Amino acid sequence: MAVKIAIYNTKGGVGKTTSAKAIAGELAKNHGKKVLIIDCAANGYISAGLKHEGEPTMDYAKMIIENCADGSKSNPHACICNTSFTNLDIMYSTRSEMMAAEEALMNTDFNANIVFMNLFSSLDSDYDFIFLDCGSGEGSAITTNALVFADYALIPFTPDVDAVNGYKATLERIKETRHDKAKFSVLGSFITRYNRITILSQIAYQSSIESIYGFIPITIRQTSEVDDARLSQAPPCYYDPEGKLAEDYAKLTSKILERLKQSM
Repeated sequence: MAVKIAIYNTKGGVGKTTSAKAIAGELAKNHGKKVLIIDCAANGYISAGLKHEGEPTMDYAKMIIENCADGSKSNPHACICNTSFTNLDIMYSTRSEMMAAEEALMNTDFNANIVFMNLFSSLDSDYDFIFLDCGSGEGSAITTNALVFADYALIPFTPDVDAVNGYKATLERIKETRHDKAKFSVLGSFITRYNRITILSQIAYQSSIESIYGFIPITIRQTSEVDDARLSQAPPCYYDPEGKLAEDYAKLTSKILERLKQSM
C-alpha cells in the first residue's frame, strides 16, 4: 500500500517541486523505494525537471474530464512515464488540459473532491510512495483532490515573514480537507532556502520552532545547486550526490521515514 504525500503550501516559490523531486529521488535511489510523482500544479515543472522516456499514452487530465462527464474510468497506468532514474516514475499533464480538467471538476454535479481517489487508488499496490506536487493558492479543485487523495502533507516554507505568516492559511486549507478524509494529517513542515548568515533566516528558524506545527529541524540550505539540478533534469542525489542540497534532502528524507514509522 503506497504512502501518499502531498507537498503543499498556499504560497508559491517555497520549493515544493524541488522538494518533491529531491525526496522522491532520495527514496528511490538510496532507500530502494518505488516512487511516483504526480504533477498537480499544471506548470509542467515535473516533466521539465526530470529526464523521462517517451510520453504517456494518455493525459491524466483527460481522464479526469472523462470521469466528470460520464463516470468512465480509464487505466491510470497509461498516464505514467518512466524517468531515467531507477524506481522513479512521473504523471503529468499539459497546462491547457489541466485548466480544462479544473473547469470540469468545478462544474460536475457529484462530489468532485474524490475523483483522484476514484481514478488513482489502483496505483497503491504498484508503489511504495506517491508524491503529489501541489500548486499554490487555495481554490484549485485539482489541489483539493490531491489533498483528499493523500495520507499526509509535507509543508516546505521559506525563511521570510510572509511565508511564516501565510502558514496559517495553509493549515486552514488542510483542515478543510479533513471533511472528506478524516485520516489525512500533516507529517511535517520544513524550511527551504535557508541562509544561516542572514538575520531573517535565523529569526524565521527560531519562530518556526515555537509556532510551526510539526516542525522538522532539518533546513534545506540556499544554494545554486537548486538551479543546477533543475537544468540537469535530475534529483539532487543524482546530479551531485556529495553536494549540500543532496546532503540536506538526505537528512530530511531520513527524518520523514522516522516520522512515518512512528505514525504507523
